[in-house]
Amino acid sequence: MIYNKEECKRLVAIKAWVVVVDRYDEKGVPLFAIRQVVGATGSRSGRNSYWGVTLNEPLSDECNAVAHSHVLATADSSSGCGGVLNLTRLKQYHPSWMLSKELEQELEWRKESVIHALEMTL
Repeated sequence: MIYNKEECKRLVAIKAWVVVVDRYDEKGVPLFAIRQVVGATGSRSGRNSYWGVTLNEPLSDECNAVAHSHVLATADSSSGCGGVLNLTRLKQYHPSWMLSKELEQELEWRKESVIHALEMTL
């Protein structure tokens, strides 16, 4: 089975901007990054192939590609209608470990901040 190939190719075609987790700070709160999609890449595992996207700039660990499952939000300005944001996965995103109430607020602030920055790409 082929997973996410068409969606990854679509993101390349529209030159989408995406939000991914770049890394986690010392408190375990994710730091998000916005990158533009410049390519699609696939890898085979047995009978299956899994697709992801290549990014215009590397992340903090020098990686320049992520699996499609790690794309949390997308911005599509190709429609000519002022742009389309898909924020569903970002809004639902939460690390699996417990965060204190203060760190929960920090996570929400970071989500809102990256959404605002993503809107500026449109």
